Amino acid sequence: MFRASRASSTSSWWDEPLAPGSRRRILVVGAAAVFILCFLVSYQFAVSPLHSYIGYFWSPPPAEYTWLAAVLAWLPSFVIPLEFEKPSDFAVSLFYPTFAVPAAFLPFHVLKSPPEEMLPIVLAAQLSYWTLIMVWRAPSFALRPPQVPMRYVLGALLIMTVLFSVLVAGANGFRINLSFTDIYERRLAARESVSGAVGYAMALLASSLSPLCVAIGLERKRPLYIVLGMVGIVAIFSFTGTKSSIFTPLFMLCMYWLYRRKRNQQATFLAVLSALVALGAALWLTMSVMTLNNLLNYRLVSSRGVAMAHYWKVFEGNQIYMGDSAFAPAFGIAPAPPKSFTVGSQYGYSEQDNYNAGIWAAGYANFGVVGMVLASLAAGATLKLIDALSRVGYRLTCFLMAGLLAIFWSDIGFENSLLSQGLVLTLPFLYFLVAAREAKPEVASA
Repeated sequence: MFRASRASSTSSWWDEPLAPGSRRRILVVGAAAVFILCFLVSYQFAVSPLHSYIGYFWSPPPAEYTWLAAVLAWLPSFVIPLEFEKPSDFAVSLFYPTFAVPAAFLPFHVLKSPPEEMLPIVLAAQLSYWTLIMVWRAPSFALRPPQVPMRYVLGALLIMTVLFSVLVAGANGFRINLSFTDIYERRLAARESVSGAVGYAMALLASSLSPLCVAIGLERKRPLYIVLGMVGIVAIFSFTGTKSSIFTPLFMLCMYWLYRRKRNQQATFLAVLSALVALGAALWLTMSVMTLNNLLNYRLVSSRGVAMAHYWKVFEGNQIYMGDSAFAPAFGIAPAPPKSFTVGSQYGYSEQDNYNAGIWAAGYANFGVVGMVLASLAAGATLKLIDALSRVGYRLTCFLMAGLLAIFWSDIGFENSLLSQGLVLTLPFLYFLVAAREAKPEVASA
């Protein structure tokens, strides 16, 4: 009787269907494993051979460190969001393949140092990402922004977008240049000639005003807003040749497509990214076409782990404690050269290379491992704020802006994002926008 009963219970256990959430988690975990494999193959055969001259080495550590890196890279896939129900879900998910995975493997490769010397930065990077996850999983809070007339909020946005677009276009002689062949020459010329006013106009236009116009245009189905946002982006790219600005609308369209999907958003995101990484490597290896490999595999994936290792090497035991920050004088901190140029002079293309590496690398340069955790807390708190705003209104706009913030934070430090990436402008606009009300139509008197 006992054996028959045990066999019966075992059979029923196997026959019992998985819960929908369990099936989706298995898809996400499997997609993460596929991405990790595609990432490593791409780095070994397509990224490292092209960029080893700036430190993208393939130098595998002993097997036990590789397996440790694989476990560290895979573990977050068991807890990251299954679906993108709120803005922070997508931002946290975006950091997984673009930071957590590269930072688990690449520090063991790029500096050719003993693996035990690189293990601390690998663990610190994972601690930082898990800190962000813990903030993301913290209880939500509610906000009640004041209701203001919609025409005031949108009017201010449109007027500032037009004025800043004219200012940037005027600095370039109102020339339109969408060529990719001379972008570095345009960037250097703009850096040498731009004034402070134009510089801030470009930063706020590229990271805040134009994306807000595009996002609101998509949500309200107003082509005019999208066109005005695109005009600002074209003005910036024509002047500076900054690739990130011209690809911003493409990023937003991809995020919009994911947002509109009803199921398996996380698994789809990782699967599509894996396919693109594999395609970029295949095009280079079979046809010597390096465009996708350079735009995606190199810039958006591998460079985060490489740059993290380089910042660790430059600032280990010698943090500059925000000496290059705009807030340094208020705290009596001695001025110091920009950390991005300090690292660029050693590991970049040239001594003048601006070698940015994101909020965690900048946090380490400021305050060591504590600075990396502080960066996670600051980013997580900002995303929780956007979550609270999205529950009041303009959910799609909040979703798209949170995704763009995650992309921006992959390139610069958090404190720099306050001004140079327009965070101090984006958040107030969202705060008043989500509760803004349309003007009531007047009722004709009898």
